[in-house]
Amino acid sequence: MKRHAIEALEVLNRRRYARRNFLTALLGGSEQNRRKEIGALCEEGYLTRHSPNGAGAIERAYPHYFFRIYEKTPKADKLLRGNGIEPIKQTISQQFWHQVLVDDILLSIETTCKQSGFTFRDEHQILQGVPRELPCNISHAFKRGQTHHSTKALSPDALFAINNTYFALEADRNNEPIERNNLNETSYLRKLLQYQDVFKNHTYKTHWGIPNLLVLNVTTNETHMKNIMAFMQDGLKGKSSSLLFNALPVLSSSEKSPQPVLSLLTNPWQRVGHEAFIIGKEVI
Repeated sequence: MKRHAIEALEVLNRRRYARRNFLTALLGGSEQNRRKEIGALCEEGYLTRHSPNGAGAIERAYPHYFFRIYEKTPKADKLLRGNGIEPIKQTISQQFWHQVLVDDILLSIETTCKQSGFTFRDEHQILQGVPRELPCNISHAFKRGQTHHSTKALSPDALFAINNTYFALEADRNNEPIERNNLNETSYLRKLLQYQDVFKNHTYKTHWGIPNLLVLNVTTNETHMKNIMAFMQDGLKGKSSSLLFNALPVLSSSEKSPQPVLSLLTNPWQRVGHEAFIIGKEVI
């Protein structure tokens, strides 16, 4: 097995899904050679190929100009283990396009780190078997005078580090409502309250064993991002230097394959009550 093919499988060991052009951006080489290598891995049963416009359906034939989406197979785990790479069991997700968005963002950031000389570490290197969930205890008084409580754990979409700065990722395809009338259902209200609890009690230190944490909130809609920030400021009377916001509509389509977003470390991230934050200037 060629070295480049093993490198592609190693990436797909850490990411559940990866587009071929994102793999090329991260690993280098030509798109033509990458297409041949990935095609061979599929033919030999090491990768599953997903349609980029079929809601996660596995397809064998669709337009060649789409960059296909790939996932490793159990057969790939055996090959990885034989090459000294421990297979990582990925969490089962029923939300295909949400997970693709998460992996698109992480691969974009990892590629930019590689190009910029920063060290990128995945959550399996950081947590080493510790669960990603953080305990929370939150309350909120709703408009009708009812106060709701929740002890539901906070589980970010991903955790990673750039040099010695740690990040949680919250990705939203413009689907998550900002507010509901309870804390049982998912909402940005509950998420913001959970992070408030986590930062107040330093839960990320006691449970994850990390010294700092920034939270990247990425949505695919600019208006939705602004509405979340306005709700945090006006509805919750809150502000935070640790919650960073960005809108990436280029990653929103499930019909047209995007290119990696290589500006996430150089373009400013918005914050509520604080000046914008540029990751590449602040990571240590």
